[in-house]
Amino acid sequence: MEPLRFDTFELHQETVYLGDREYTLREASSGAATRYRNALLECATIGPDGKPSKLSGMASVEPLLVSLCLFDPEGKLVPLKVVEDLPARIVKSLFNRIKEISDLDEEVEGDEGN
Repeated sequence: MEPLRFDTFELHQETVYLGDREYTLREASSGAATRYRNALLECATIGPDGKPSKLSGMASVEPLLVSLCLFDPEGKLVPLKVVEDLPARIVKSLFNRIKEISDLDEEVEGDEGN
């Protein structure tokens, strides 16, 4: 078996333009990914069969993850409140891109398509 080898610890990042301002979208750090996963779990009520029986508040995880991975032109995280004020189509697009570059493909059963 080959050993795991990581040549760099740098997070993947991409330039994103919101209007005429340049932002940086970064791969989720381990801490950001943990907060995102915990938020997902908090939205699920587990039934007696061990599967989610009720989901509530799922929509809040998208802007949360974006706020943990989007940096303004000065290099500071964009606050959650600012992300929540962006158009939903923009937040969804940023969220999907972050999931892709961060390999965060978890889905809570019943959340397919989000």
